[in-house]
Amino acid sequence: MAFGSAGPGSLSDRVFLFYPILIHMKVIAFIDGFNLYHSLAANPETKKYRWLDLKKLCHLFVKQSETLTDIYYFTALVKWDEGKATRHKEYIKALETTNIQVVHGNFKYVTRKCRECHIRYQTFEEKETDVNIALHLLKLAFQNEFDKFFLLTGDSDLIPALKMIREHFPNKKSHIIIPINGRAWSLKKIADSSSKIKTKHLKSSLFPNTIHLQNGTISKPDKW
Repeated sequence: MAFGSAGPGSLSDRVFLFYPILIHMKVIAFIDGFNLYHSLAANPETKKYRWLDLKKLCHLFVKQSETLTDIYYFTALVKWDEGKATRHKEYIKALETTNIQVVHGNFKYVTRKCRECHIRYQTFEEKETDVNIALHLLKLAFQNEFDKFFLLTGDSDLIPALKMIREHFPNKKSHIIIPINGRAWSLKKIADSSSKIKTKHLKSSLFPNTIHLQNGTISKPDKW
């Protein structure tokens, strides 16, 4: 047989099957706990969904071509109400059973002026959450820890961080998850895509009232 002729076993007799290799996008979720909590508490119909399994919730927005690798929950404990702080700590314990990483901010005294009577007064204001989210977002982008990120918030103060990510990491995709009672029009304009949390998402993402662990239990607080 001459070299190059088509005979048994030659290339012309073989069938080549090519299987596509699916490369999953790495996704990290950044959750503004303060914004999410108040969006749920603002409406009596959604207030009952605050005992929320955030890992389950985030997975509802993950596409088949994506892998959720980490979730960061940004929050702050109140200093003036021991009962609220205790209930919040229980919720944080519940979140930590799902390997969510919790980042703490602070509440600080601020002085404000009443628009009607012009009297100055002091109150507490949540601080550091926006800065902490922006710093973690940029740090993990520089470390190439994600291809896409979820940002669960309705706070437009995070727009500068989104713009910086787009400028320095144009290949990384952003997806805004808007709390159920929020709108976030400004954030939606900057992000690559967005979703809105609906009642059906909340219903399917609740922790059980009692979480059983090897060394004890975590229970939903009575006033939660």
